[in-house]
Amino acid sequence: MINRILIHNTKTTNNNYHLLHSLWQAFKETSLQIQISQPQTLQLFIKNFQPELIICFGGEQISPTIEHLKLPNTKWILWTTEDPFEINFNKQIAKHFDIVLTSDKASQNLYSHPHCYYLPFAASKNWFYHPVIKQPSKLLYDLIFIGTAWPNRISFLKELISLLKQNHLTSRFILPTNSHIPQDTLSDIDIIKFERDFRLAPTDLANLQNHSLFALTLFRDFSGDGNPRPQSSPTNRFYETALAGTGQIIVSNDISIPEFYPEIKDHIFQLQNAHEIIDTITYVKENFEIRNCAASSVQQFVIDNHSYLHRVRELLKIVDSLNS
Repeated sequence: MINRILIHNTKTTNNNYHLLHSLWQAFKETSLQIQISQPQTLQLFIKNFQPELIICFGGEQISPTIEHLKLPNTKWILWTTEDPFEINFNKQIAKHFDIVLTSDKASQNLYSHPHCYYLPFAASKNWFYHPVIKQPSKLLYDLIFIGTAWPNRISFLKELISLLKQNHLTSRFILPTNSHIPQDTLSDIDIIKFERDFRLAPTDLANLQNHSLFALTLFRDFSGDGNPRPQSSPTNRFYETALAGTGQIIVSNDISIPEFYPEIKDHIFQLQNAHEIIDTITYVKENFEIRNCAASSVQQFVIDNHSYLHRVRELLKIVDSLNS
């Protein structure tokens, strides 16, 4: 029976540290002993804590030298956070692990590993939960989007922002830059420079989403090697936005949330283009209860099925199945 578990943060710089923290919080709700190590402290934790299970969370910055740290009575798990974008590197290091978990469903079939499983991210109430605001007068925006302006999003975002202004709908777009997005690309999008120069803490992001009629969720296909790789399953942002207590508009040609989760198909606004977004917002502003019902239903669905405690239980079942 496993008792001591070490979560290892594989990244030296981690913009999604709340995922790691949420996983740690979920393990703390069990009777197991749990610790977190950083890239420079892994060897120290293995020596002093003597974990029976090590979960390497991240993937793409792991060195193959971890092979020299493995002990006979310790199981090692790789839980990738950047599939399918870093799939080539992750496939190379997968052989060093007893179990591979991928957060992207289609990527599961790309690993030549006997124990590879699809395990998506989730959402933590500690970071994201807000009750749904049901009075229109208390909302600040009709639509909010907080995320990176990846190349596959640029033309769509430009059109959408223009249409929102033409139709006198209030919106906010926060598009933080990164090394892959040239400044001149973002300068073509009609938002003030301030909205491109900072990143929000997850708790602030959820608060802004909570005060918007709708939050926009987009999926990415950008990979650092220049080869587009569309995501195939819901990401952590889908679950987190649901907990924030807002209506969720999703635009994707690759992921159909109603097909993925038929239980909530009547409460997700999956649309095809910017014009459909404008039409939906305009209609819901006159029929506000539709949005409130949708936001509450999807939020409860995530609470009941997609917390990190749910993921921890599934992970432990996988480990137990290999031990039995």
